Amino acid sequence: MIERAALNNHLVAKIDALALTRTDCIAQTASHCFDISLWQLLAGLCVGGCIAILDDARLKSPASLLKAIQGCGVTVVQFVPSMLAIFVEYLQSLAAAERALDSLRIISTVGEPLTPGLARAWLALYPRVPILNHYGPTECADGVTHHLVSVPPALADLYVPIGKPISNLEVYVADGSRRCNTGEVGEICVSGVGVAAGYVNDDVRTNDAFVPNPFSNDPPFRRLYRTGDLGRVRSDGLLECLGRRDRQVKIRGHRIELGEIEARLSAHHSVRAAVAVASVCAGVKLMARDITGVEGETGSRRLIAYVSAPAELAEGELRNFLAEALPTYMLPERIIHVGHIPLTRNGKVDLGALPDPTSVRPPLPTPFEQPQTGLEAQLCQIWSGVLRIENIGVNDQFISLCGGSLRAMLILGQLQTQLGVRTDFRLVLNGSIRSLAASISARVESKPCAAPTYGKLTRSPLTRVQEHLWFLSHRRPGTTSFRAACE
Repeated sequence: MIERAALNNHLVAKIDALALTRTDCIAQTASHCFDISLWQLLAGLCVGGCIAILDDARLKSPASLLKAIQGCGVTVVQFVPSMLAIFVEYLQSLAAAERALDSLRIISTVGEPLTPGLARAWLALYPRVPILNHYGPTECADGVTHHLVSVPPALADLYVPIGKPISNLEVYVADGSRRCNTGEVGEICVSGVGVAAGYVNDDVRTNDAFVPNPFSNDPPFRRLYRTGDLGRVRSDGLLECLGRRDRQVKIRGHRIELGEIEARLSAHHSVRAAVAVASVCAGVKLMARDITGVEGETGSRRLIAYVSAPAELAEGELRNFLAEALPTYMLPERIIHVGHIPLTRNGKVDLGALPDPTSVRPPLPTPFEQPQTGLEAQLCQIWSGVLRIENIGVNDQFISLCGGSLRAMLILGQLQTQLGVRTDFRLVLNGSIRSLAASISARVESKPCAAPTYGKLTRSPLTRVQEHLWFLSHRRPGTTSFRAACE
């Protein structure tokens, strides 16, 4: 519930930040269900300027958008960064005379983090046209901070600052009721005239997000909105937004901020945009449920990154670039090239439209070779089913196909179920279809493997983890002994 005073305050701040006058022509590009459409329609009118309302047909094509900006004499236009990345890519393909934007004097970005690479790409094309980076949650009257980017960010920068709060607002980085020190990561919180009155007909959600301000007793700042975004204040006093608090994932015991991976990928000079996700492998999740009797996600998630970048940019180069700044557990298992990061109608990243990582064959150093025997064909089918990758060749290494220890265990189970074969875990994890087929053939020709026993082992005693898993597998879920073992 946004109040009129909050919108008025925001309009005044926008007029000031963009230095709007009656000579300006502002492009109205946002859907009417997107809050930024309000300032696009009203701020220019407040100073006697002109509004160029661009229909969907013009916005769907970079070429049409360019013609509209040139033809209407637009001086101010706002982009969601994902949309700006597509526009910049098109502009880079044109000659200087074709992409000239003589009337344009400033652009604004909102809705997603502006990456340093995208800022550098824009300013390389139009060094005289700065970017007003804008941050604002829906629960406030549009923007709450502004930062003018007129100089290309340094190559070492991972984030473009979102700046400082506009007039009559305060922005804090907090850890509970404690304000974070410079450089510390915390939750971004907002107070002041721009904060909404709450969620209509939803007192529970309102009371959770809109709380008393522990940092100020001044009447305009007594209420605090918890944005759920993570941020930190730099030594120069500028605020950085590090992504959503709820985008933190836990993989193999490590807590990972997906935004940090995206920021590092976007810092590469050839990457236009990047998205990191935690993908769930259905096969591994099923195995975890079979062992413990409950459906869990232990080990079932894996990091996948999608990049909009030239096709010739090798996955290995990006992986090495990430490894220079991130620990090993934060390196994605796959880095998948896409032409463009898909967007929703409101210009947000459409995570559901990203390609299924398990259906995209990774780039491999070995040439693809079809199976030559029936056993090789069966093994390719088993690997394809577990790894969810089509067209597996006999020379493909299990590790190169992003197969980990948990998926290797699934392979062993399938070998026993479908082929009646027991083999060494290391042969799967470190081998190829061809080497595994050769090992199985040699073993079958000599003599079948003896059935394993769970008694006293003389050569390779079980580890504590193996003993625990064996114990669980022989207990019925729901029994006292099963619950005690799980605890």
